[in-house]
Amino acid sequence: RLIKEAEAMDVLRSFVCANGLLNYNTVLLQYTKSGSYDAELVDGLLTKWSTRYPDSMMFDFFSGRRAIISGEVEEALHMFDKCENSGIDWAQFYHLCYWEKMWCHAILLNWSEASSFATCSWL
Repeated sequence: RLIKEAEAMDVLRSFVCANGLLNYNTVLLQYTKSGSYDAELVDGLLTKWSTRYPDSMMFDFFSGRRAIISGEVEEALHMFDKCENSGIDWAQFYHLCYWEKMWCHAILLNWSEASSFATCSWL
């Protein structure tokens, strides 16, 4: 039912369902390993919703998470930079993007960059 509602795109409930499914697949499943990642669903939802809201900080964040899961770490860094430069004053998302960028640099073995993000010197 959530998938059907998320694909409808005509009411507020659709937006909430899409965010819930994206959060479940790109964040919760990756940390809890309690189910299987649905790449087709994530790609479909991100395509639809990113087209409708091209400058959305949320969908850019989820696109970055999808890129990390797919092994496209440079693309993930680009998406997290885009989130930070979106101009939306939502500190919690900046913190999430900052943290994800630290992990991206660690995956790329760029230890000095990862270390600079881990110390949170920007606060």
